[in-house]
Amino acid sequence: MGMIMAIKESLDLRKKIKGKKPEYKFPGSKKRVKNQGKWRKPKGHQSKIRRKFRGHIKMAQIGYSSPVDVRGFHSSGLAPVVVMNPAKVSQLDPNKNCVFIGSTVGLRKKISILEEAKKLELLVVNASLEELKSRLDQKKKAKEEKKKKKKKTMEKIVEEKDKEDKEKKAKEQEKEEKQEKKKDDDAKKDEELSPEEKEKQMRREYEKLLTKRS
Repeated sequence: MGMIMAIKESLDLRKKIKGKKPEYKFPGSKKRVKNQGKWRKPKGHQSKIRRKFRGHIKMAQIGYSSPVDVRGFHSSGLAPVVVMNPAKVSQLDPNKNCVFIGSTVGLRKKISILEEAKKLELLVVNASLEELKSRLDQKKKAKEEKKKKKKKTMEKIVEEKDKEDKEKKAKEQEKEEKQEKKKDDDAKKDEELSPEEKEKQMRREYEKLLTKRS
């Protein structure tokens, strides 16, 4: 009981210390978004921060760190443990530890870790079961919609192809019909011509052949 009280007192003290702690910013962090929330010691000879000039970003200094017995602890007074799989959850003590799910853990595994933690009444610091389940449902819906969209586009492509093939066949058929009609017309003309006209036509064709050869 005395240890719990000591931890509680240390947590209250840490809260007070962190409330007074200034925000140490990277020099020129306003210009660079990637450096916001970071600290690096200024080394410039004329740096106003290094020389601790008034009206500039405060230089980092000691005196604001947490008490040793609660350093790295969660605000609930439990020590966070990084969990990468559901098997590790069963090894934790609900009175001493809280779960911190690793950043590289996938969505489905996160849900199984949360379900396991719920059974053992363990506190999970950085995830919510309802939120993750809704995210998974949204992902499934998006996947199904994508499949439907893909199916529709494929059907449309097939329809267009069939239409093109039909048009092509119709054109070819029309062309064949025209050629047959032309042949029939030529045959009819030949039948209608008299022997003299036929002879003249043959001469013309013969002359054409001779001119081509020459």
